[in-house]
Amino acid sequence: MKKLILCILFFSVSLFLWAENNHDWILEYTWDFEAGYWEPYPCMIFRKLEIQSEAIIYQMRLRREQFMLMYQIDGQDELYKLEDKYSNSAYNDIYYPEYSNNYTLLAMKNNNHYISVQSRVGHQEYPQYPLVGIWGRLPYLTEYRIVNPRDCKYYIEITEKIPNQAVRTGTYLLRQIGDNLFETVSSFPDGSFRLEIMNEGCIKFTPLFTLPADENGVISNFYIINRGQRINN
Repeated sequence: MKKLILCILFFSVSLFLWAENNHDWILEYTWDFEAGYWEPYPCMIFRKLEIQSEAIIYQMRLRREQFMLMYQIDGQDELYKLEDKYSNSAYNDIYYPEYSNNYTLLAMKNNNHYISVQSRVGHQEYPQYPLVGIWGRLPYLTEYRIVNPRDCKYYIEITEKIPNQAVRTGTYLLRQIGDNLFETVSSFPDGSFRLEIMNEGCIKFTPLFTLPADENGVISNFYIINRGQRINN
């Protein structure tokens, strides 16, 4: 009887959340990719996007492997990385870009140490945003683009590489486009995909991009499963 009452209460709360179009409950769980079994296991984590309205968000692409979201308060030099699985590692979430040689050389500092020095590839197209552009040498190129966070309430992280799939790891802005439908907001074509909440335990993942001819990988729909694993805050 007690289990029946708990089930009824859970179902009632679920209906209320769906009726109110409140999706904050997805923040409480890790979501597992139902594409196979690997170690480390790839999962998706939803987080609330809470930054200042005047912030400028950069989408960083590391080679063809990873996306990272960083933001800068207008008028300040510091770069703040949106929280991800590395946020409590040896690096903190505040970076200090330093430019030299007429903005053709970028040195990045973290924890009072220089962690990278890169040369600009091509010309500087946006003088007001010197970080924007391609930096480094092949095959270790890093590109920064500005991305518009308008109407984005959440962002997500794909924690690990999904074997054989062409989906990149890292963080993505997420914009709601329907009652239970979300799409990523990306300045890069291969950062676009759709998430459809099927129910409290399942999300459908649909890539919205194609691969260039020189890259291997599978682009297919699959499902992300809520196995009831709560995130430890």
